[in-house]
Amino acid sequence: MSLEIADDIIKAAYDKIGLLPEDGNLSGGKSQKGLDLLNAQLKQYESDQDLIAYDSDLSFPLIIGQNEYKISSNTSLSPDVVANKIVRLKFVNLIVNDIQYPVNIVEDHVWFRKVQNLSLTGRPFDVYLQNEPEASNLIFLRKPEQIYICNIKAKFNLSDLDFSSNLTSVPQDYKMFLIYELARLLVDNFPGTNWSDLSESIYERYKANIISSTDKNMTAVTSSVLNYPQSGYGYGEYGIYG
Repeated sequence: MSLEIADDIIKAAYDKIGLLPEDGNLSGGKSQKGLDLLNAQLKQYESDQDLIAYDSDLSFPLIIGQNEYKISSNTSLSPDVVANKIVRLKFVNLIVNDIQYPVNIVEDHVWFRKVQNLSLTGRPFDVYLQNEPEASNLIFLRKPEQIYICNIKAKFNLSDLDFSSNLTSVPQDYKMFLIYELARLLVDNFPGTNWSDLSESIYERYKANIISSTDKNMTAVTSSVLNYPQSGYGYGEYGIYG
C-alpha cells in the first residue's frame, strides 16, 4: 500500500487491526473516525515534550526588503511559504552566486533578553523561529538587500490533515509510526479488535527512534551566563544589542 496521502495512513491503520475490507474501501463513518483521531493525536504532538516530529528540508527565496516569513500548510492564513509547521530549526543557510552563508539561529533566551534592530538591511546573519498554533514565523535580522535562496533543515509537525493531504515529503518511518499510533487508538474505539504484543513492540520501536533523533537542545544556560555583559553573540554586528 502506498503512503502518499493521509487516507492511506487511515486505511493502513484499519488494516493493522483487521477492519479494512477486501476492496480497500472504508465506510464514510470509519474513514472520518480515523481522520478525527489522527488529527487529535497530531494536535497533541504540538505540545509533546518528547517532540514527536520529523526531519525534512525546506527551500524558498528571501525577498528583497522582507525579513519575516510565515510558514504554514493552512493556506487560509496566507502563508509566505506553504509547508508544515516548523517546531525546531537545525540549520539555516543562504545561497547566492554559488556561495553558501550559514545563518545563526537565535534561541529564546537571547531573543527575549536583548534589543533587536529589525530595520537593518543587508545579508541576514541571524534568524529567530516564532511559533503560532498553525504557523511558524521566521524572523531574519537584516532585511535582504538582494534575493537569497534560503535552505533549511528542521523538525516539522503535521496538523489539520484532510483525506487528500500530501505526505510524500514525510519520511517513511514517521508515516509507519502514525499508522501504528492510529491503530492503537482505533482498537479502543472498536470492541472486539485486538492489539498484539508484537504490534505494541513495533510501535514502541518506531516511537523511540523518532524521539531519539530529535536532537534536543541540552545546553544549560545559567543566570550568570545570561547576565554576563559580553556573552559572545556579536550583538552589534548582527542587529542584537545587549
